[in-house]
Amino acid sequence: MELAYELEPDEIYMSPKCTLWSPMQAINMRCEADWDELWERRDFDHEIHLKFCKKLFWFQVKRGAHAHI
Repeated sequence: MELAYELEPDEIYMSPKCTLWSPMQAINMRCEADWDELWERRDFDHEIHLKFCKKLFWFQVKRGAHAHI
């Protein structure tokens, strides 16, 4: 965010990983512990990476700039 505040770019491109959210993850689940681990990893990804993307996106929108996800 510091870099975005400093540089105020006209365009920002973000590419969050889809791996954790893919329905294909179900193929790899062999037991309940696997599902628990996946949900922990998804929670972490949501709290850290996806919320950051959202914050950066709205920062751009509010300044009239562009963000692409």
